[in-house]
Amino acid sequence: MKSIWKLTILPAVAALLITSSLMAQTGDDAARDAYNQGRKYFDEGDYLKAADEFRRAYDLMPSWKIRYNIGQCEAAAKRYGLAIEAFEAYLVEGGDELTPDREEMVAKEIESLRARIGGIELRAPAGAEVIVDGALRGTTPLPGLLRINAGIVQKLELKKGDEILMSRDVRVGSGETLVVEYVPDTTTATPAPVPVPAEKEEPKTIVLTETVEKTVEKPVAPSQKEETPADTGASPEVAKPSGLAVAGWVLLATGVAAGIGGGITGGLVIAKNGELEDACDASTNICPADAKDIRDDARLMGNVSTVLLPTGAALAATGIVLLIVNSRRGKKAEKSAAARHLPQIAPFFTGFAVSGKF
Repeated sequence: MKSIWKLTILPAVAALLITSSLMAQTGDDAARDAYNQGRKYFDEGDYLKAADEFRRAYDLMPSWKIRYNIGQCEAAAKRYGLAIEAFEAYLVEGGDELTPDREEMVAKEIESLRARIGGIELRAPAGAEVIVDGALRGTTPLPGLLRINAGIVQKLELKKGDEILMSRDVRVGSGETLVVEYVPDTTTATPAPVPVPAEKEEPKTIVLTETVEKTVEKPVAPSQKEETPADTGASPEVAKPSGLAVAGWVLLATGVAAGIGGGITGGLVIAKNGELEDACDASTNICPADAKDIRDDARLMGNVSTVLLPTGAALAATGIVLLIVNSRRGKKAEKSAAARHLPQIAPFFTGFAVSGKF
């Protein structure tokens, strides 16, 4: 700060007097009151309040000379990024009205302040307010780098209305540029309900499968005397799979393959997240620029896994249902078979029974 004060303390007083004279000539009471209040705070050493009052005076009666007063207050308050912005605006708005000596002096002051700041390249959706340590610094997209004090931790916030979109601590070195990217969280939990039907259907599928197995065992009960193919002399027919059975097995296999693919991509997502944690600074939640590729890969694989897992579950469940339906049809066909004479032997009874559907 000593180098800054050597250059600025006397020009600051001169600027205060010149701008005060301008206020008196205009007769704008509200602007003059704000300006005088700013001078009072400046003399008392309350530089933050002084800067606020000078900004209020500028808003009420814009004058490029007030920009210099704002820069002086911000530099004294050690908010060097805001001070540079005010001084640069002073040079731009003053233009030809500035003397070469005055212009050179302010340019040197800006150069001395640059050694105390770093920059943030902020990537965020348009329309969000950018706040650093409680001070509004603009609205996205920013015209250039966001300049903040170097070497200290500061709170960076993005805000839309009453909603805080992002809040994180940041720190940059002198002359360094840090990339901070805010990506809205577009992932939702909508795919989650998809596996629920499959989980509910699994118990039903198991019970139905057991019933089919018991039904298949029933024809084994008759004695060896029942050899219908032997009586007719016809060769046994080879059972052909029905269309439902083929479709059921195809869907079941496809669903299992999709589930395996979803599990593999899910594992890759976990690995990518591990790489992202290793690349980012855990104490400040700051990630280097090349971490964006890792984040993009993890997001893509997550989306693929989110699609494959529920889709595989749905296909597998559909295949199982088709197989069950095919089994039920086979059961009905067996029940509708022609009546047969079956020998019956019991401790107190020996004879024949007629079996079939009438």
